[in-house]
Amino acid sequence: MKNLIIASFLGIALLFSACGKYEEGPKISLASKKARVAGEWKVDKVTLNGTEQTLDEATKSTVMTLEKDGTGKMKMSFGGVSIESELEWKFNDDKTKLMLRGKDAQGNWETTWDESTILQLKSKNMMLKDEETVGGTTYTTITYLIAN
Repeated sequence: MKNLIIASFLGIALLFSACGKYEEGPKISLASKKARVAGEWKVDKVTLNGTEQTLDEATKSTVMTLEKDGTGKMKMSFGGVSIESELEWKFNDDKTKLMLRGKDAQGNWETTWDESTILQLKSKNMMLKDEETVGGTTYTTITYLIAN
């Protein structure tokens, strides 16, 4: 009986240790993915091909607010001017990517979604990875976001 209990415990522990969807965690969370994305986020740091970048005034001031219903807004300030724009967000089918889109200059929703791979999705921290190939060179940007 004691061996059965120990085997069951180990089996459950192995099951939960393999549940992590995101490379940087968490392995398990009681909050839903949607609940962890919802909130106010600001950029903490950005790396390009592993090198930390100096954040400009606009990036430092940017606050992205994401609501559970898939709506949101982005606010930024630079040179004494503040800009606010509406956003829509969603996950891709397997919830490994965060997809965002805004409105164009005419106030219509963009037809394409910007997709970022989610490396970490915690209630207070999120890491997003973007890759772009230009002229045969691939650039990897990782954006570290913290809850505001």
